[in-house]
Amino acid sequence: MVIVFNNKFVPIERNSAFIYGVVQHVLHISEILSGAGIEVSFLLYNRDQTLLQPKCKRCRIMDYDASIVSFNFDMRRDDLIKFFSGEFRLLSSNDCRAILYCQSLAVADYFEPSIPIVITNHSPFVSSVFAFLGEENGRMAFDWDHPKADFLLCRQSGALEKLTNRCNVVFAEISKIQIDHLNLLGINRSRIFNLPPVVNNESFIKHDLLPDELKQLATNNGERYVLFAVSRFDYFKDVDFFLEGVHGIIASGMISGVVLIGGEIEDPVFREIDSKLDCGFRQHITRLPRLPHNVLIQSVFPWIASCGVVACTSRYDLVPYTMLEAIIAGAKIVVPKNGYVGAANLIPDNWTYRRTHEDFQQAVLYEASLEEINRVKACVANKICSQNILNKIISAANSSMRLAR
Repeated sequence: MVIVFNNKFVPIERNSAFIYGVVQHVLHISEILSGAGIEVSFLLYNRDQTLLQPKCKRCRIMDYDASIVSFNFDMRRDDLIKFFSGEFRLLSSNDCRAILYCQSLAVADYFEPSIPIVITNHSPFVSSVFAFLGEENGRMAFDWDHPKADFLLCRQSGALEKLTNRCNVVFAEISKIQIDHLNLLGINRSRIFNLPPVVNNESFIKHDLLPDELKQLATNNGERYVLFAVSRFDYFKDVDFFLEGVHGIIASGMISGVVLIGGEIEDPVFREIDSKLDCGFRQHITRLPRLPHNVLIQSVFPWIASCGVVACTSRYDLVPYTMLEAIIAGAKIVVPKNGYVGAANLIPDNWTYRRTHEDFQQAVLYEASLEEINRVKACVANKICSQNILNKIISAANSSMRLAR
């Protein structure tokens, strides 16, 4: 299997401090496939507007053969198809059973029609976001200027139109949101697979990496905290809604404090938010910059599992990996049930809320029993286990091969 993804996400190191979701997915999928005796290689791509013709550099990434292709979308389509298809054949050693596994639509239509393709779309479909949030709010969510948004919208739509008409292209999506969108486009359901979110639950080992700021928070007398953890504060994450929601609970004395993790210490978005907070509320907030991935999953989530809840207030999130990782660490989470946050279908209804402050507060204050938390943890762990992921990938690949005949 040749796995295709954007070169901007490398170096792809398992121990990278700030690992992208797509990298986490690719690494774990590669390990699962290799463990099953399936040969894996990488085809990475760079956009380079200075080039007149595509070029390639061959290398090894971790234990895998790889090609890094540099190109731009202004090049002749026929030249790109010939080039990308040639690299695929080299990486697959001309094996007629080889499958192309793309992590987005970006270059998926630059391969010859005879090549079977499986696609997992890690980025939202722009048209889907615009339909849900409205066009201007959608642009704000992506923090895009109009030309970039228009280009990606056109690129996704054009690629989907071409690939929809190719029977040997199947979709293995990690989010029901993506599946619903593909169904709306009229793609045959036999070509759509629901791939479990790829979270490596074998590596959740508690280590004493807990930041000093959290060690200093009292937890001996039943104190309870609400944790909000993101990479960066943006329109999608809606930290304003979170702070407005927990403000009322703090005022009632029903929780002891708020732990807010994300962005940088001097994050301009947070500075703007902080300026709106009253002093009484601000003293209950423990603020940390975004933390390395291993610190979150190995120390912060096990800590909050013993003394609080992890909250997600995203407007739109295909798969909130941090929420799934928090569950695996034994924490209770709360997630909006607006139909556009992927974890909501994996947890009990009373762990979800409608987007009102009252409903959010009720979900946060709901005290789940240890038995309930363990049941949810076991359910999620079973869904994301390596064997389930392998079965789904192989089913999607076999379907693509069968349809290619």
